[in-house]
Amino acid sequence: MVNEKLGSQSAAKSFFQYFIPTLIGMMLMSVNIVIDGIFVGNGIGSVALASVNIAVPVWSIIISLALLIGLGAVRFTPLRSGKKMKKKPSKSLRYLWY
Repeated sequence: MVNEKLGSQSAAKSFFQYFIPTLIGMMLMSVNIVIDGIFVGNGIGSVALASVNIAVPVWSIIISLALLIGLGAVRFTPLRSGKKMKKKPSKSLRYLWY
């Protein structure tokens, strides 16, 4: 159903269909970081705020690498399932753990 819908829609409509929820999610994450900074800065102090400013980029890098590896490995599973390779999908998920 989703593939048929994506195939019949224009590219611009499909782009904005996925772009808007992604944009809202990223904006909410940014608001979360700002609110964390306000609470930590007012509640604990400037040294804690500096540590939050160091930890947030490191956390973002770790999350982005995990998504990159996870989504990259999971991508092969439906491709191999569609080609009727019974043992290959589980092998492609093993790449996720290495």
